Amino acid sequence: MAAISLFSVALACKPGTTGQSASTQPAGERVVLCTFVPMYVFTSNVVGDAANIRIELIAPAALGCPHDYDPRPSDVRRFSTADLIISHGDIDSFCEKLVAATGRNIPIVRAAQECAALPSATADTHDHAAGDDHDHEGHDHAEHDEPTASVNPHAWVSPIEAAKQVGVIERALAATFPEHAEAFARNAQAYQVKLAALADEMRSAGAAFQHRNVVAAHDVFDYLARDLGLNVIGYITQYARGEPSAMGMAELTQRMRESGAAAILIEPFAARAPADALSRETGGTPVILLDPLASYSGTPDAEAYERVQRENLDKLKKALGGAERSTH
Repeated sequence: MAAISLFSVALACKPGTTGQSASTQPAGERVVLCTFVPMYVFTSNVVGDAANIRIELIAPAALGCPHDYDPRPSDVRRFSTADLIISHGDIDSFCEKLVAATGRNIPIVRAAQECAALPSATADTHDHAAGDDHDHEGHDHAEHDEPTASVNPHAWVSPIEAAKQVGVIERALAATFPEHAEAFARNAQAYQVKLAALADEMRSAGAAFQHRNVVAAHDVFDYLARDLGLNVIGYITQYARGEPSAMGMAELTQRMRESGAAAILIEPFAARAPADALSRETGGTPVILLDPLASYSGTPDAEAYERVQRENLDKLKKALGGAERSTH
């Protein structure tokens, strides 16, 4: 949705115009908007039970990665009363258009700004991906909202990077609501201790894996693979919603056979058929459904990130910790 159309909606909703007032929260209540599920979980842990602060999700919890989100006119009304926007950065840039549409100088926090970034698979050529099944000659990726940044935008999937994001969020909250700064600092430190324990658990488990070569649907699990010491030897597609080409799938199948890839990692929103085809062609390589917590059924609770990551780790232990796998 273009920013100019959002801006016209915002004008209609300002008090004193013919539109309905955007403010619906109780008097004295402050509002923090989070772009998608991980930002909501991290922010909830830092805010804790601080009085008169309401945390809301912008994109629906069930959406998935927020680069697919198309802002709605109702979002402008919500932004017009927000005190702070918590974004990840790169993957959820839609929030900048929404802030511009309100005409207000609402602070936007980019939580991933201090993360140790990995390169994006989309910045590479098709050397490591099975390709997209459409003609790239003269094709404008931006026209289809496909990510083109050189940085992999999925840093939240790593507990190590998640802890850094919690620190950024804590400082932004303290600057916006200084009366709660001490509580935010305590809460953030306590949550970072939990994330550090999770990272240590993953590091220990990864060190015991007997198989390290894997294939992924796209680059959403690169940070997790780095933490676990896994080698992502190829991607089914460069983009979350892309489709692989027949030639690319054949090349990836050969690479899997040569490397003895032990698992195919997919996320809940990835197409299952290409992964199943690779599994059949390589003698039954297991397809592992991992959850990057880009989406959630219902309202995510404060423990959601740790719980989902441990479920992911259990699946990986079963797939990668057994007897040595022979090449196909």
